[in-house]
Formats: sequence, structure tokens, C-alpha cells
Amino acid sequence: MHTDLPAQNPLRSPLRLQFQLDRERLPNLSAWVNVPGSMTRAIATTCGQQPDVDVRYEGPGRASSWEARLIDNPPGCRVHSREITLRVDGNAVLLARSITPSGSAVEPLLRGLGSRPLAELLFADPRWRRHQAPLAVYGNDGDQLPGRVCAWTYAGRRAGVLLVAEYFLPPLLALPPR
Repeated sequence: MHTDLPAQNPLRSPLRLQFQLDRERLPNLSAWVNVPGSMTRAIATTCGQQPDVDVRYEGPGRASSWEARLIDNPPGCRVHSREITLRVDGNAVLLARSITPSGSAVEPLLRGLGSRPLAELLFADPRWRRHQAPLAVYGNDGDQLPGRVCAWTYAGRRAGVLLVAEYFLPPLLALPPR
């Protein structure tokens, strides 16, 4: 078990959408939330090297109530999820959870990533579109780990949806994105 990760898994914790960002405590948070393109690329540019993708879990699961709402499904719906840690020089800088409804057109695409970054899927294929701008979030589990969440739509032969939640760890928040 890595000691640089939070004790509680924020990837499965309830969230609350946060519209007032704490700019005094976390001056770089707004800039990270609003990174327009690939988060992996922004981290690589800021840190001077490509982050490693550590897949923590990939497989079947259930959507939480807030996740289900954002992908327009009933609470507890069955999903395929992928949970990862991005690491730079072995240090965790970002946690992410991506979900899509089980059996959707997106599931085989997500399943086929392995340890490659999600950006290789989302930014290499013009059929992917952000459904809305990223929203800032905080976990409700007491540690207030900040992050962002964004829904994506896929306009392939069969349409699909993907929800991506990214949580910024302190080493990353200490740096402004470039």
C-alpha cells in the first residue's frame, strides 16, 4: 500500500459540487479545475515528465447517487469503472475514477486502455465531446480532497457517456499548471 495516498478512498466517497473555490487555501485549484485539454498533458508539462498511470481498479461497479445523476441514470446503476493514480517520480499527484454504464458503447473503449492515459482515448478521437465544462468538487469524507468532474459524450455508431472525476493531491496543488 502506498503511504502517499489518502487513508480513505475519495474515488468512492460522496461528493458535493463546490462553486466557491477556496482561493486563499488552494490558490492553484481554480487553474487545475479549468485545464482545458488533457490533464495528463498538463501534468507532464508542469512536472517536466510524463506521469505513470497506476491502475488501482478496473471492472464492474455501481454508480453513486451523484455519479448516476450526472450520467442521467438511476442511483446504483451498474457501471464499468476505472480507478487510477497518476504518479510523477513515483509520487502520487492525481487520483481519478472514470465510469460508464455497463454494456454501453464506451465500456470496451475504456476497458481497452490498460495502463495508457484516458487522454489517449478522449483527445485522439473527434467523436468525443465534453458534455459540460468541468465542475469543482470536494469529497465529503472529512479530508476535503479537491478535484473536478466532467461528463463526456461519445458519438460513435452507438452513442455513450463517460464520467471522469479527478482529485488533485497536495504535490500537484502546490504547482500552478503551465
